[in-house]
Amino acid sequence: MVYKLGQSAQRNFQRLNGAEQIKDIIVGIIYEDGIKKSAA
Repeated sequence: MVYKLGQSAQRNFQRLNGAEQIKDIIVGIIYEDGIKKSAA
């Protein structure tokens, strides 16, 4: 049963959009509507 649950989860798994931007968010860069905000 656990094997079947794992297969189902694998079929429905989606990659994060913008995964390369996670490091920027951790550092503290702010995004608004998917665009970097300048520090003004």
